[in-house]
Formats: sequence, C-alpha cells, structure tokens
Amino acid sequence: MKNFCIKSLKKLHVHLEERDSLVSDAIKNAQEATSDIEELTRYIECGLQGTKEEVETVKVLMKDYLQQIKAANIQYTWECDKSKVLDVQWQKASHNLINT
Repeated sequence: MKNFCIKSLKKLHVHLEERDSLVSDAIKNAQEATSDIEELTRYIECGLQGTKEEVETVKVLMKDYLQQIKAANIQYTWECDKSKVLDVQWQKASHNLINT
C-alpha cells in the first residue's frame, strides 16, 4: 500500500477483467479437452484393434488424462476463488478510500 495511487487502482481493474477472461477461456478449454478425451475413449472401446494388453493400456492412459485434467481444474478453480475473495477485499478498500 506504500505505492498506492488511483492510477494503480485503475490498472487493477483492467487486470481483473483480463484474468476473468483468461479463467473463462481456461475452463472452456478444459471442458473441451475432457469431452474430446471421453469421445476418444468411446471410439477406442468400440473398435480398437490390438492385443488385450494394448487396449487396456490405452484405456488406462485415457482415464489417467481425464483424472489429471479434473485435478488441475479443481486446483485452478480453487486458486480463482481465492483471487475473487482478494478482489472483493481490495475493491471494498478502494471504494472506502475513494468515497472518504
């Protein structure tokens, strides 16, 4: 707060909007990746030619990728939620500062 000024506050709002846009894009991309992997898994289950071991290995890999995407999405959502809480705090503080 030593270097606080109205100009830096305006920059925070710009960065907030940029971050919200990036979060929306990242969530959309994660959903698309999950959907694509699930679709690929269905194709594999319907007619992948190979030994039983190869087919099982591919299925395990697909399941692992889905779990990794879900775990990353949970972590990403958690970090985003923490950022939103901090955003509310600095917005209240800036509102109080500007209106006093």
